[in-house]
Amino acid sequence: MVSPEQNPNDWYAQFVTVKNTFSARIGQICNAALDRSVIAHNEKTDPKLRKQFKEETEVLAILSGLEIDAAKTGIRPDLSDYLGRKIQRTPFLKYKPLGEEAEEQREWYEDTHREKLSKGNTA
Repeated sequence: MVSPEQNPNDWYAQFVTVKNTFSARIGQICNAALDRSVIAHNEKTDPKLRKQFKEETEVLAILSGLEIDAAKTGIRPDLSDYLGRKIQRTPFLKYKPLGEEAEEQREWYEDTHREKLSKGNTA
């Protein structure tokens, strides 16, 4: 969608809007929020850190909406404070790529992981 300030016949503006749609960082924002929420709700985590990550999770929820709106408005939120920092990953997000990578490395004649599971053969 072209913003009201732009000429609807401006093909470059339309291209930029579509490009912004496909370059959204919503997945990264959601992963960062999930990582923080796991730490924020872990009773064994230091209370100060829990409070910080709970607040960051709430901010990331708002930023995810702004990131979605960026496809329409062209205004992207500043995510440098949240996506640039390394924090403890949740086990799911940490090991998911390893499983996907292992699945891609199989030989063409081998069953996929899903096929092995459906046959009851996980070896």
